[in-house]
Amino acid sequence: MLNKIKYLIKTSGLLILIIISFVMFIIFLTGVLNDDVYGRLIETKKFNKTINKRPTITLILKKHLIEEGSIEGEIVVEYGKSSMFESCKSDKIKIDLIYKDDYDFEPYILKFNFIDDKSNYNFGYTNSTFKTEPFKIPTAVSIKGFPFDKLMIKNSIYLEINKKPAKFNLKIQKRIAGRTININNKKNIIELKRTKSEKIIILLSSFIFLILNFLIIKKLILVDLTKISLESFIGIIGYLISMIGFREFIGISRTNGVSALEFFVFFAPMIGITSFLIKEYFKKQ
Repeated sequence: MLNKIKYLIKTSGLLILIIISFVMFIIFLTGVLNDDVYGRLIETKKFNKTINKRPTITLILKKHLIEEGSIEGEIVVEYGKSSMFESCKSDKIKIDLIYKDDYDFEPYILKFNFIDDKSNYNFGYTNSTFKTEPFKIPTAVSIKGFPFDKLMIKNSIYLEINKKPAKFNLKIQKRIAGRTININNKKNIIELKRTKSEKIIILLSSFIFLILNFLIIKKLILVDLTKISLESFIGIIGYLISMIGFREFIGISRTNGVSALEFFVFFAPMIGITSFLIKEYFKKQ
């Protein structure tokens, strides 16, 4: 009887463990798929709590300018026409928008001006909308290397209506493919991260490539090079050249310098294989 109880407890524990593992896997897979979908779509997030009758400012991140270390962006200002003119008690309003980079990569302040008149009425539209010209937003790069790197933006936006400071709702819209947006309200930082699916593909591909490098080096050490045919040498040289193509395949940028993953997966095996071939060649002379 005691043995049966122990068996049931053991079986039940194993079953519970399998169920928990399956549920965690489903949650992880769902998160990866959702992350991948959001990475391909236009994504908009609220930066602060939305309050009705306040103007809404949307910072749009349009294009990643890799070589310039910045993002092309623009700002859209939207407000209810009737409520705005009612609160200002004026038939004409002047809107001053100020954008500042809090990382101080760009020391100058961007200023945009708009003028709206109560007589400017578009049939069917109750809101007024203004958009700035595209401008460059400097980005900081996280300490973590590829593929865990992320772009960070820290800025301040000020709004004045008829020379008076005005409170507003702030939204961030991401249009850059392959990145997901995360807002750190405590640090006032906008983060653009790579999708989970991209990270998984890069890490798995790099791991497989690293194993292939290890097998080739092991084969070269164990086999007498004098017995290797010319075709095999050409194949090894072709494999070394293919490393460059694999580097492009997983999307390692040339402008961001060399990452640890790039060194261990590409340069270290390439140096090892090439050095061993040169050593054996001079050894046989």
